[in-house]
Amino acid sequence: MAPSSRSTLVPERLSGGSSASVLVVDFQPFATGRRLGELLAADPGQRDLSVFQLEPARDLGGLGGPAGLDYRTLDDLAAGYAEALLAEDRTPVSTVLGYCSGALLALRIAERLAAHRPVGVLLLRPSWSELTASPGPAPGLDGEPAAVLAGIERVLHADLRALAETHGLDPDGGPLAELLQRYRGWFGYLLAVRDDLRTGRPPRLAPRVLLDLSEEVGVPFAAPAGYRTERLRLPADDTAATEQLAREVTRHLRRPG
Repeated sequence: MAPSSRSTLVPERLSGGSSASVLVVDFQPFATGRRLGELLAADPGQRDLSVFQLEPARDLGGLGGPAGLDYRTLDDLAAGYAEALLAEDRTPVSTVLGYCSGALLALRIAERLAAHRPVGVLLLRPSWSELTASPGPAPGLDGEPAAVLAGIERVLHADLRALAETHGLDPDGGPLAELLQRYRGWFGYLLAVRDDLRTGRPPRLAPRVLLDLSEEVGVPFAAPAGYRTERLRLPADDTAATEQLAREVTRHLRRPG
C-alpha cells in the first residue's frame, strides 16, 4: 500500500515530559540561534513537558521523504499534524504555539486537537502571510493550486540552475536542491494560507496574542472579544527576541488554569 501523504506530517519530539505538551509551529530552520521549541525543551523548569516542533516547509517540499508532496490545503495539513501528535503524545492537555507565519496553521491544528483534549493557543507576533505575487512568469495565482505550485517550482528551478552555473555548483544536488525543496514547501504553505483565509472562517478557539509594542496585528475574522492581546518590548535582534518570547511562554505555561 502506498504511504498516505499525511504520514510525512510528523512533529519532531524535542523533550518527553508527561504532564502536558507544547507544539511549536514556526518557520525558523535557518535561525542563527536556537529555535523557540529548542529553547523550551532545554529549559530545566519545563522537564515535565513534552515539546514538539513542526517543519511545514520541509514536509511540503518533500525533505526527508521519497518525493515532494502535492498542494495540500491548510485543513489537510492541520488534520495530518493533529493526528500524528495524538498518536505520539499521551499527555492530557496541550498548548499550540504559532510563531509568526505559523499562526494560522497553529490555530487550525488546535481546533482539531480540541475535539480530544483541552487545548490552549498562543500566537507569537502572528503574521497572516499569503501568496499574492509569484516569483516570475508562473501561471496566474488564481489557477488550480497544484498547477500554480508546479509553475512556481519551474521558475525557482531555472533561477537556481542559473545561479549554480554561474558559481560552478551542482544544480541538482546538495544545498541548492534542498533550497529548492524548501522554497517549494514555503510557497505551497502560502497558497494554503491564502485559500484558507478566503473562506472567511473565524477561529473556533480564543487565542492569546503576544506582540511587540510597535505591532498592530489582529486575528482575521475574529471578533475583538474573541482573543486577548498582550504587548512586550522586544529586542530588534531576532535571536534575542525569540529568547525573550521563550521566557514569556514559560511564564504563561506556569500560570495556574
